[in-house]
Amino acid sequence: MGDQLSWLDFVWAEVIDPLDFLSDGKFYEEFPTTKAYWERFISLPHISEYWADDDKCMKKPFHGIMARINNI
Repeated sequence: MGDQLSWLDFVWAEVIDPLDFLSDGKFYEEFPTTKAYWERFISLPHISEYWADDDKCMKKPFHGIMARINNI
């Protein structure tokens, strides 16, 4: 969409953040353009303010308490 955000930007951001976490940082090493996308996304004006506020933005766990990753 060029310079306009769409709902897909938010969905994609929610997909790539856990992928990098689960791969111990190897995901962004393998896909550096995706890392650049992530950095641009979280540096957007209102998103960066939200991301920086730990009281508003819950970064982990990625899914609800019923979801399991690697049986943990």
